Amino acid sequence: TDVYEQRDMTNPSWSLRGVGRDYPMYYVNYHEAKDFCAKLNEYTDMMFYLPSELEWEYAASGGPNNDHYIYSGSDDVNSVAWYKGNSNDLTHEVGSKYPNSLGIYDMSGNAKEWCSDFYVKYLAGEQTNPFGPERGEKHVIRGGAWNGPSNYCNVAYRKA
Repeated sequence: TDVYEQRDMTNPSWSLRGVGRDYPMYYVNYHEAKDFCAKLNEYTDMMFYLPSELEWEYAASGGPNNDHYIYSGSDDVNSVAWYKGNSNDLTHEVGSKYPNSLGIYDMSGNAKEWCSDFYVKYLAGEQTNPFGPERGEKHVIRGGAWNGPSNYCNVAYRKA
């Protein structure tokens, strides 16, 4: 990865937190992430998109395995996530912690992940297959990051 590609376009003076082809992209806003998916669709015969919040949580929780872990792949945050308490304020190579039972790495920690849904507070009570609103101000972010606390890496934690 070129250093320019990893540089925050809004705040170019911000420090780089890990650069290389095996590192996650960070300093990426929602529209840039969505545009990236569109570009991938142009260059491949596959369909890429940002997951809904439900799809993200299903994958982070182990899909059909439904592992019931606090973090994606474990109850021990240090075994599956890079976060403020263990990252030295840097991102790390993707796949340098354990994956979840679907073989997906870094769904907890390292870099936040955008979801396609707009953020709204959850309604009280159990819901089945909830859909986010069609409009809103901010999109949902899941997964936690190298510069956040460990509780942000929790599979159930959501932020706008």
